[in-house]
Amino acid sequence: MTRPTFRHIADRIKTDIAARFAPVTPGSAEAILVGVVASVAHGLYGYADWIEAQVFPTTCSEDSLRRWAQNLDVPRRRASYAEGEVQHATEIPEGRVFRAPAGYDVEVTSGVVGSSGSNVVQRIRALAAGEAFIYGGLPLTDQTDPDSGIVPLVLSPGVTGGADAEDVATWRARVVRRFRGPRRGGTAEDYAQAVEGVPGVIRACRNGPLAGGVYQLPFTDAGRDGYPTEPSAARIETVRELASREWPDTEAITVELVAAQSVDLPFSITLESSDPDLLLAIEAAAKGFLATVPPGQQVSNSQLTAAIANVPGASRHTITSAQPPALAFNEFYSLVWV
Repeated sequence: MTRPTFRHIADRIKTDIAARFAPVTPGSAEAILVGVVASVAHGLYGYADWIEAQVFPTTCSEDSLRRWAQNLDVPRRRASYAEGEVQHATEIPEGRVFRAPAGYDVEVTSGVVGSSGSNVVQRIRALAAGEAFIYGGLPLTDQTDPDSGIVPLVLSPGVTGGADAEDVATWRARVVRRFRGPRRGGTAEDYAQAVEGVPGVIRACRNGPLAGGVYQLPFTDAGRDGYPTEPSAARIETVRELASREWPDTEAITVELVAAQSVDLPFSITLESSDPDLLLAIEAAAKGFLATVPPGQQVSNSQLTAAIANVPGASRHTITSAQPPALAFNEFYSLVWV
């Protein structure tokens, strides 16, 4: 329904009055009545317009979306904590707080979980939930006791998996996805939707059947700026708990949880402009496209070209090296400039 404007409604009322009685003159009682009735009708049209929008999750308000999500069992993803591991010569007490060069504060959350050469390895987690990323190899400074001399190093792939609370647009897209494709019991879409509901997971799919009738379930974490990265040990454990508790599986099949691994995608581009902002915009567009590609799915040069073609100023460029390598079921692309 298209909501008519206030002026259109008022003109219709004036036309009706003129057809039955006499033309409405400015300042008359009839003119005042026209304004009152038109205001009421315009408000009712607006309410009817709003009611119509609530019928489907594609157009409903955020409050109605919350009800749709509850009915379809698609809760909004909470903010997740970035996690990783550090190495140090001696064990660091749990709860000790450190700061990364980027300003993120992390705390030690475990005892010794392994070793790296002569050093011990312990798990760390960001103090605040939300997007955070710390590169592997960076030193951390002690915030609990700045004079302690303890300087642990972050292990590769870094502190990852931190994601902000799900924005409304992304949440709505997942609700609409469930609305259009409800659970049917063990389908590939069921598995993908279930895993993508875990805070911090941005991409999942189900591949197979492979040899022996086994299906693989690769999934990726949210890395820097939402770009996929390899899942942390804690995220893998969270998904494993989900698998044992909530799979909508009615098939006699075996499903393997697979932490997807990154594969370098060499990317070289020649631009007529040397504007560094343009280069960053092109990189963001390319990464944004690759973040939508499920693990194991191939892409072509033409798809990558199309992804960056809409960047203002990037119309005249040449991709000299972006041949996508062959991917296994449990691998995803990681953009690397050459």
